[in-house]
Amino acid sequence: MLEPIRVLYVDDSPAFLDVSADVLEQEHEQISLRTATSARDALDQHIDGGETVDCIVSEYDLPEMDGLAFLERVRERDPDLPFILFTGKGSEEVASEALSAGATDYIRKQSEQDQCSVLANRIENAVSQYRNDRKRQLEHQRSVLDAVVETVPQGILVVDETRDFFTYNERFVEMWDIPDEVVETGDDQRAVESVLDRLERPEQFREQVEYFYDHPDETSRDTIYLSDGRIFERYTAPATADDGTNHGRVWIFRDITERTEREERLTRKQRQFEATFNTPNTFIGILEPDGTIRNINQTALEFIETGLAAVEGEQFWNTPWWDHSTDLQEQLRDYIQQAADGEYARFEADHYAPDGTEVTVDVVIRPVRDEEEDVVSLIVEGRDITERVETKEELRRQNERLDDFASVVSHDLRNPLNVAKARLELATDDCDSPHLEDIEQAHDRMETLISDLLTLAREGEQLNERREIDLDSLTRQCWQTVDTADASLAVDDAISVRADETRLSQLLENLVRNAVEHAGESVTVTVGPLESASGFYVADDGPGIPSDEREQIFETGYSTAGGNGLGLRIAETVATAHDWEIRVTDSEDGGARFEVTGVDVESESHPQRK
Repeated sequence: MLEPIRVLYVDDSPAFLDVSADVLEQEHEQISLRTATSARDALDQHIDGGETVDCIVSEYDLPEMDGLAFLERVRERDPDLPFILFTGKGSEEVASEALSAGATDYIRKQSEQDQCSVLANRIENAVSQYRNDRKRQLEHQRSVLDAVVETVPQGILVVDETRDFFTYNERFVEMWDIPDEVVETGDDQRAVESVLDRLERPEQFREQVEYFYDHPDETSRDTIYLSDGRIFERYTAPATADDGTNHGRVWIFRDITERTEREERLTRKQRQFEATFNTPNTFIGILEPDGTIRNINQTALEFIETGLAAVEGEQFWNTPWWDHSTDLQEQLRDYIQQAADGEYARFEADHYAPDGTEVTVDVVIRPVRDEEEDVVSLIVEGRDITERVETKEELRRQNERLDDFASVVSHDLRNPLNVAKARLELATDDCDSPHLEDIEQAHDRMETLISDLLTLAREGEQLNERREIDLDSLTRQCWQTVDTADASLAVDDAISVRADETRLSQLLENLVRNAVEHAGESVTVTVGPLESASGFYVADDGPGIPSDEREQIFETGYSTAGGNGLGLRIAETVATAHDWEIRVTDSEDGGARFEVTGVDVESESHPQRK
């Protein structure tokens, strides 16, 4: 069946309209005719009234508004709608003006009977051309639309008034994983049902979709959470023509999962920064690379009893924190320039509160770079180290006193001891008494006590350079320097440790001496790496140490075998200086086993050696 041609015929002669309408509709069934007796009626009742018109046929000589003025008004609404000027009073001038104004055709009314057939043919040709042009235009627009829709990264779906797919892109199908059979039907309701199991709140999603179809004029933007953790941003709006006619609905979906996660990370970082920035025990500031203050935390502001407005925008070195010393201000400018050049700057400075309180601050200036590695700001951080400095000074004074004590021990005790040992040698030559051997042992004990006291007083927890040391070789050297009597040494595995060799020797010598003194002269001492931790052990096969005494054995002066009680204290001091830990437990043979952990160890297994 041929598509009807809806023609609006405008003529001020009702009789002529009636005759023409009868002839056109009887001889040309495709034509459906509407009539008006003036241009004003045609515009008000038909064109502006919302009727669909495929062609307009108009007389030139009309009341109030002639055919050319009517044509101009039509062209304002539709520049391509076929318009045929069909007149009996026109002229070549009128015809030329009409065609120049955009008329599709110009026909002079004649008396011939086939005049209506000529008009009908002109109407059919004009409408056919108009429809073909519109079809090509729509096809072009559709191809452009499809290309654009496929290009954008969002998922797009456009549905018509009946909720059938008008257009969509592959991104939409991929995002929602809509089955092919559903896509082929183009049924939006089936598409909705197919994705409900992917949503955290499926019923809410369904209700929202139905709401927008029930309210075709509404626009919305919201967020959808999927059960697999993805997050979609949804935008929907009516598909509205220029004349306000609603032709369906547009749905646009954007995967914002990464963006949301990034925003959450930034939010967390911002909160962490704010928590760090507002810490109550640290002075923190943010500067421009040239030293201009952008922000200072409340802790620093309260120290000088001022507000941010008083220092914001000022050069950092010109503020009350630094104005008590021109030398310090110059040093600060140099440090800021160093940080602005990309280097880390650290120094100590004394600051004074308005009440005169002096505080020593450890200051760090860090450069902050952008993606191009350019320094864009500086972070200044100051920590109050007054107590630490005072403690350090007190330790220095204490160490001086200890050094004085060590000098007294070394000079005032060793000299008389040396005299006593010399006299003992003379006495041994002069007489033979069993008491002389006891005196010699007492002298040896005094020598050991003096050496141990000097070790604790002068060396304490100080370390020299650390290096890789073969524990096997060092243990055997230490074995030779200790009076081990009939004791024997076994080394399980060759290991290397990173340590201060002199201090490690002190630890090994004292552990070996402790084993010989407490386990007997025939004891076997074993040294080897720990299996369950990074470190080594020194064990013996003696009687061991009672569990209720193990917490006391590292205390100064504590001894269970008549020793001076300093050997194990020295061993613990050496371990502490290396950031190691030392503890005592039972050996496999029931004796004492000292385990040193936290050691940087490299091992190379080899057969046991004695």
